[in-house]
Amino acid sequence: MNFKKGDIEGVLIKRLTKYTDERGCLVETFREDTLSDRLKLAMCYVAFTKPGVARGPHEHLKQTDVSCFIGPGSFKIKLWNNRKNCKTYGSFMEITGGRDNPILVIIPPGIVHGYKNISEDLGMVINYSDKLYKGWNKAEEVDEIRHEDAKDDFYLDFVSEDNLKMIWLIGNKGMLGQEVEKLLKRKRLSYLASDKEVDITDYPTLKEFTKNIKLSWIINCSGYTDADKAEKEIRKAFLINRNGVKNISQIADKKQAKLIHISTDYIFDGKIDTHLSYIEEDETKPINVYGESKLAGEIEIKKTLIKYFIIRTAWLYGRGGKNFVSTMLKLFKEKEEIKVVSDQWGSPTYTVDLAEVILKMINNDSDKFGVYHFTNEGVTNWYEFAREIYRKSKKLGIIDSNKEVKIRAIETKEYPTPTQRPKCSWLSKEKIKRELSLDIRNWEDALTDFLSFLSL
Repeated sequence: MNFKKGDIEGVLIKRLTKYTDERGCLVETFREDTLSDRLKLAMCYVAFTKPGVARGPHEHLKQTDVSCFIGPGSFKIKLWNNRKNCKTYGSFMEITGGRDNPILVIIPPGIVHGYKNISEDLGMVINYSDKLYKGWNKAEEVDEIRHEDAKDDFYLDFVSEDNLKMIWLIGNKGMLGQEVEKLLKRKRLSYLASDKEVDITDYPTLKEFTKNIKLSWIINCSGYTDADKAEKEIRKAFLINRNGVKNISQIADKKQAKLIHISTDYIFDGKIDTHLSYIEEDETKPINVYGESKLAGEIEIKKTLIKYFIIRTAWLYGRGGKNFVSTMLKLFKEKEEIKVVSDQWGSPTYTVDLAEVILKMINNDSDKFGVYHFTNEGVTNWYEFAREIYRKSKKLGIIDSNKEVKIRAIETKEYPTPTQRPKCSWLSKEKIKRELSLDIRNWEDALTDFLSFLSL
């Protein structure tokens, strides 16, 4: 197709105002005194569209559509001017509207149009038209040319971006990678996935694996994560966390793909007041081999790429992997008393919540590159975290309600481990909340969700 980006005569895009108070919100979709005298609306319908699903493209010969994108959900809308007698014939427009950008779009006859729900929510669109569907008493032919049925050039152009939007998920069998893959499938996004069978430490292997594939995003959920073993397996930790990440960065650079890489709170030394939190710009000073290897990976990304997102997280737990929550549940069933350190502070992170943030970056095709912090909100210590796991799991029936387990608080020095851990690694989420318009739930609420799933 030879359509060029530009304004289309007759297409009107109007920003709508959302009035919000303690009861909710209100949006005026249209007023008769703001519409053209020639436009008299005849009917209205509401369409709900699932995440990742598209409608169109199609066009009308006589009908004008007025579509309101006010949320829930966000949509990418594409329009082509197919009117050969129009001075802007051959132009196309692409706009985004919905919850965060409520708009009204007036689409005259002869304008091919389609939209796709690019959000994680069920999307709603209010549609008005100046003609009745199928005419009076539904006795006429439908005024619609359905390019989506014909699979013609308009349709191919409409879906071409999705065809190009191939995502490579690395580490899909890990705890976080499993959750990311579930969302990729749910949203029907095109992706390929790999785990240990594709060795990230071998660049020729990665080059061969991605040959002839147009990648737009790479999500790296892989890594060497055993902090205690890393003290002895130094070479292995750096081979994966530094050299492997360098190889992935070089593939991203070669493919001009955006990279999302998961890092850790262990790049900080933890010598911060427990009432303060680390921001992204704070000095990095790891105190163990694992933290040093992860920081080395961050440095390789920054040396190679501009289009990257490094997400530092902490205290990760979820389904399909070994973590603090699963360890505690096992101990509650086996022991009468357990000891948990109470002088290490931070914020737990549920894999489901982090996976949703990753997908939001991709759905929004974000270009706000850089380093970010993400955990669930709130701060606690391992002892209080264990007590909350015990209380909730007992209430949900995951552990025997009649069994009493004593949880005793101890200091770090009473529980020696091969690696030194940060005393306080509370990460500030202000940047990611601001840049991605995130609402992050409290760690207690996220834990309830996880344990509720386990209790089913």
